[in-house]
Amino acid sequence: MDFKKAYNKQPDSVKLVIIVIAIVLVIYIFKQFKTFWDTPVVNMANIPTVGQNSKGEAVKWNPDPLAAEIFKNFEGWNMAFYPETAKKIVDLQTDDQVILLYNHYNKFYADEYPTLTKLLDNEWDDVYGSYADAVARLKGLGLK
Repeated sequence: MDFKKAYNKQPDSVKLVIIVIAIVLVIYIFKQFKTFWDTPVVNMANIPTVGQNSKGEAVKWNPDPLAAEIFKNFEGWNMAFYPETAKKIVDLQTDDQVILLYNHYNKFYADEYPTLTKLLDNEWDDVYGSYADAVARLKGLGLK
């Protein structure tokens, strides 16, 4: 079947719908590619083990408890400071843990701000500068 002939036989309104769908599809594909390209890669070999499961296999560090704590403490309106939570980001053992936390938080918890870095960067800094230190560590790894 010749698609060009079939397309030319369609009324102008159908042609317009086909063009709009094609444009939206191309934009969606480029957006997905950009998201994939911008997501930092984690080397799971650099994520520390925190124990063993019942089969004796190593259990890797899980970023979800810290991501949930960050969400609970920083998302939404509050006037409290949580330097201990921000310090936990600074104190992570490896850069890959920070990247894993960043990706996990952005995927499952980001609400008001699109990234963890932007969330912490928009907080009023505490007396000790813990938020600024956490933001510096995130930005130092290229996590915007």
